[in-house]
Amino acid sequence: MFFFKKQEPEKRTLQELGDALNLEQQTAASLLNSVRACFVFLRDFSMELAELDTSGFREELNELSKTFSEDIPLGKRERIFERGKGRIGEFIARQQSLIKAREKELKDIISILTKAVASMDAENHMFNRRVFDQSGKLAELAHLDDIRQLKNQLEANVTQMRQTIEQKREKDKVRIQSLSTRVASLNEALEQARTASQMDALTQVHNRRSFDETIRNLVERNTVESIPFALYLIDIDNFKSVNDTYGHQVGDRVLLATAQLCKSEIRGEDFIGRYGGEEFVLILAGMTLGQAKKRGAKICERIGASRYRVDDLGKPEIISFTVSIGVTVYQKGDTTQTVIERADQALYLAKRTGKNKVCT
Repeated sequence: MFFFKKQEPEKRTLQELGDALNLEQQTAASLLNSVRACFVFLRDFSMELAELDTSGFREELNELSKTFSEDIPLGKRERIFERGKGRIGEFIARQQSLIKAREKELKDIISILTKAVASMDAENHMFNRRVFDQSGKLAELAHLDDIRQLKNQLEANVTQMRQTIEQKREKDKVRIQSLSTRVASLNEALEQARTASQMDALTQVHNRRSFDETIRNLVERNTVESIPFALYLIDIDNFKSVNDTYGHQVGDRVLLATAQLCKSEIRGEDFIGRYGGEEFVLILAGMTLGQAKKRGAKICERIGASRYRVDDLGKPEIISFTVSIGVTVYQKGDTTQTVIERADQALYLAKRTGKNKVCT
């Protein structure tokens, strides 16, 4: 009798193996999304301090985040993260150290200001006391005719002191107003410079740099909370022939007209930008794919139906043009690259199948 018969390993069906593999893939995807969300929190945690290279650190975080979005070998991913995690720890330590140093500096400044205010208050109190004392003495001396001349002299001195104080107060007021105006002017200039760096000079819509930043932030935010959006790539059909036939000045006006028409068809909170050349990009929030396609068809139809009169070609001429549109919506697990690639594939399909249409 065989009491210790060797047990045969349990045989698993292909269905069971497939289910197990699917579960592992879902677990891995969930972990990757959690890691990407942590990178978003880390980026928001980093503070804009002059002593820190915060923008460089955030770029490094974006690169690290990409390694958890792209399909790269596990060993390579581990090596990249091993190099990057030291930088993260170093940045956090430096930020904490700087915050503590700033806190100490602020406490010192508060202490100095407190003492200064107390000193000024004491000095002002003493000065006021002297003035009132002198006024009281003058009132007493007013009844003594033999020292009338002294009284007049003291009154003149007090009047002069009051005038000096009033002049100083007015100067301080003017100086503060001037400083406030300069600060407001500098803030306005800074905001204008920041806006200009994100706008396309010709069409006055956002530029490629602004789009890259916006789409990256949207994709990263979707690892933390659900923010559905549709992405459109819009290409002007036969734009080269417009330039060749009518000249680049007319071509520039066609670009401007396209931007204006697209802008008139979207909401204030939506994004419009020039993707490059004769291509534009739209980001519309809260759109399903069906809704996005209908909106794209409306834009396509309106642009195609528009007519423009050109007067500087020797004789007046009416021109028109059309656009092709590729649209997609964000899907869970998308990266910046995958969502743009889908929109680009949809645009290619629209161009290849006749132009003047919208494809998804």
